[in-house]
Amino acid sequence: MGIEVVSIVIGDNYMHLFYEGDSAFCIDACNPRVLLKALGVDFKKKIYSESEILGMEEDLEKRRKLVYLFTTHRHQDHSHGIPYIAENSPETKRISGFEGSICKCGDRFKFGEVEIECLYTPCHTVDSFCYYIGGEFLATGDTLFFLGCGKFFEGTPEQMVQAIKKIMERVDQNAILLYGHDYNKQNIQFTEEFYCIPPEIKRKRFLRLRDEMEYNPFFNLGKILTEDSESERMRELRRRKDYFNRM
Repeated sequence: MGIEVVSIVIGDNYMHLFYEGDSAFCIDACNPRVLLKALGVDFKKKIYSESEILGMEEDLEKRRKLVYLFTTHRHQDHSHGIPYIAENSPETKRISGFEGSICKCGDRFKFGEVEIECLYTPCHTVDSFCYYIGGEFLATGDTLFFLGCGKFFEGTPEQMVQAIKKIMERVDQNAILLYGHDYNKQNIQFTEEFYCIPPEIKRKRFLRLRDEMEYNPFFNLGKILTEDSESERMRELRRRKDYFNRM
């Protein structure tokens, strides 16, 4: 697959830009001005801060076309760039569970030879989607994080159980997960309340699905909790994580 991806750090948010040749698509326009600037940048590495992008030289003659904007859910830290992109890049097709081209689970979009599949994963919000890209990447929004998962703002523990099962069933275990936030440090600390994490895992920014399946406590409820059902174990682990975050 010739497609490349760079992740741009906006506060603790990630904005992921995929590109090949003179075309690109984005997951979550956290900062739309940075996104449009990045379309004309010659990338030398995989992760940038927004200030780095804004400080780089832009080649307008080689500016990539933004073919798609995928949004994982409607929370403002992920979606507030949509109006700016609609106004300043009207040819961009906007795809989400709440505006633009409303997607359904299993919908597929083509980007050159690469297929992007929409996976409906409601729980954090009722309109949450993950995007499975070319069999190699899964953009998770706020459904999954590094060794963690999103809060159940609009959903239930059972919905998170089902979202994780859907991901394990539909996504290759070697796929790299691209999260919506960098919560790595606190999630490592919480996970190590239960078991040790190898140093080589802790050093990574993004994990493969197989690593999450092995080390993410929300994938391993039966190893650490004894409640009768998966949904009750999920409820209890989320309660413990919320308490841990407040400490």
